[in-house]
Amino acid sequence: MASKFEIPKLPNVEQMDFSKMDMTDPDEVNIEAYFTASELAKLSDYEKLRLRNIKRNYQVLKDLGLPIAKPQFMKPKKKPAQKKKVKDESSGSDEEWTPELDRRKSGRALKSVERFQPPPKPDRTVQRTKTKVI
Repeated sequence: MASKFEIPKLPNVEQMDFSKMDMTDPDEVNIEAYFTASELAKLSDYEKLRLRNIKRNYQVLKDLGLPIAKPQFMKPKKKPAQKKKVKDESSGSDEEWTPELDRRKSGRALKSVERFQPPPKPDRTVQRTKTKVI
């Protein structure tokens, strides 16, 4: 007879060693790497605890080998696109500005969009035919 506290072993299932998993305290999880000092100052203690829990849960699921997407705050922030340098107005160009010039410079033309029109409805008129009664 099996012991009361023995974990049953399933056939053909790989047993995981949970002792290798990092079970850290939520206060020990570092979220400072994902925020600037000013952003961290704006977060309340509750929000910081919530973000630590999210990160810890993500790490546990990842350690279990489950496919999981990174939480949004852990994804690298995109750098804002640099503005294009504006040419000096005194470049000597006598050409008047039109939207066509910008399209040619960007190398791509705007596509025309067709308006949606539902398909025509079939004609539902019923033609009566005379039948002969025999």
